Amino acid sequence: MFEKAAYPGAGLVARFWWWAFTVVFGWKPVGAWPEEQKAVVVCWPHTSYWDSFYIYMMSLATLGFGLTKANWMGKFFVYWLPVWTVVRNKQMSQTKSVAKHFERYDRCWLYMALAGTTAYTDHVKSGFFYIAQEANVPVRFGNFNYKDKTFRFSDAMNPAEMTADECLEKMRGWVKECGLEDSGLYPHKSSKLVFKKKD
Repeated sequence: MFEKAAYPGAGLVARFWWWAFTVVFGWKPVGAWPEEQKAVVVCWPHTSYWDSFYIYMMSLATLGFGLTKANWMGKFFVYWLPVWTVVRNKQMSQTKSVAKHFERYDRCWLYMALAGTTAYTDHVKSGFFYIAQEANVPVRFGNFNYKDKTFRFSDAMNPAEMTADECLEKMRGWVKECGLEDSGLYPHKSSKLVFKKKD
C-alpha cells in the first residue's frame, strides 16, 4: 500500500501527493498505518514551517485537513489547501465548531500541530483532545523524524476512556519509546510535552 497510496481506494490526487511525499521529498512511513476513517492526528515537534508544509502534503495524500483562522488569509487557504477555518470569538465554541466538520465526511483525518507555534514553548495545547472527544473520534500522535526522514503514527487512543493528561502521558511514553525527543528539524525548539498550568 505504501508504494502507491496512503489508503485503499485513494484517487489520483491523493496518489499524486503521496508520491510527492514519499518519492520527491523522500519520506518513509514506518510502523502500523491507521485503519480508522476518522481521527485527530496531533503532530510533534513543530519546530519549522517545513512541518506545516509536510502536514498539508499528508492531508492531501490522506483526505485529511488542517486548521486555520477564519481571517482573510484563512479564506485564501481554503481555496488552495485542505483546511477548516476556526472562528475565534466568545460567542462560539471552537471545539464544537471544529468537531462538527467531521459530520460532513465519510473519511477525514484532522492534522494539528501540538504546540501551535514553531518557537519553543514550555507547554503544549490541549484543544486537540477536546475536539476528538466532542467528535467521538480517536486520537493519534504523528511525528516527522528529520534524522532519518521517517514518518510514523502512534497507536489510536479513545478520548472517552481517558483524561487529557493521561493522553499526553501516553504521548510522552511513545516519544521516549521511539527515541523521538530530538527528531525535529530544530530540536532545541521542540516544545515541552506538558499542558499549561491552570491559574
